[in-house]
Amino acid sequence: MAADTSIKTPHLGLKAHLILPRNLIEAGARFDLGIAALSDGTYAVHTRDNADISGMIPPGLASADGTFTLGKLKSFLMFLNQPVRGVLSDMEIFEGAKDVQCARTKIHQTLRYLTTGSAAIPELYDDPSDQHADCHHKTQREMQVADLWRSEPEIGNPKNVLSAIPNSAMGLKEGISFRAKPSAFGETPLAINLRAHIKSATGIEPDIRTSAITMNAAQFQKFCQVVAQDHNLDAHIKQSLAQERFEARRAKIESRVQDAAYAGVISAAAQSKPYNFA
Repeated sequence: MAADTSIKTPHLGLKAHLILPRNLIEAGARFDLGIAALSDGTYAVHTRDNADISGMIPPGLASADGTFTLGKLKSFLMFLNQPVRGVLSDMEIFEGAKDVQCARTKIHQTLRYLTTGSAAIPELYDDPSDQHADCHHKTQREMQVADLWRSEPEIGNPKNVLSAIPNSAMGLKEGISFRAKPSAFGETPLAINLRAHIKSATGIEPDIRTSAITMNAAQFQKFCQVVAQDHNLDAHIKQSLAQERFEARRAKIESRVQDAAYAGVISAAAQSKPYNFA
């Protein structure tokens, strides 16, 4: 049974609608996918122009004829919505959700360093001004943060949220791409390891002359796997964050010194040329 190429919304069938979370169904719609439940219980996936999207299907998800079981359709839609989480969820080295989230955070920090020059995810850390907030407020904030990690798209999300990688894009034909900052081509331990992992995944040495880093599904899967298992990166990220905090403090001190110096000049000028109000 062939899929209906005229459908606008996924024809998933009752079982899939009951099992698939709403954010995954929306991910299919966001990429304008046609999804149809077939008579044999599998699912056909296609684009409106019937383009070849095999490069954006992680290895092992689609069968030889291009169809999906319900479980693998769910994995594919999760990859489209949150590819980092999708890759890590299929790795058997993690003991539970907490380990997965720790690895996911590390990959996000690494990719943020690539696209922004900073490994920080500011929304993850407590705001010092929020220390005296009541428990209800903190619990509400934790729930909001958890919801963002659970549902918001990771790649190509125009929203400035903690679970989205800035300066990234994702297309079924174009692949996953990142606009790299010049600092990613520097000689810090984090930058050196990042470039090595990109080359390991893509087979191509990142070129400072072009800021675009593009990967297909298999390459991005490999990148996430090697980053997640590189325990040296934990120290490199920590070092990079410490350097960022140091530079921020230094910039703040320099700003205060300049403000004080400017105020001293103004005060001296006022004293040397007092106004005559008579």
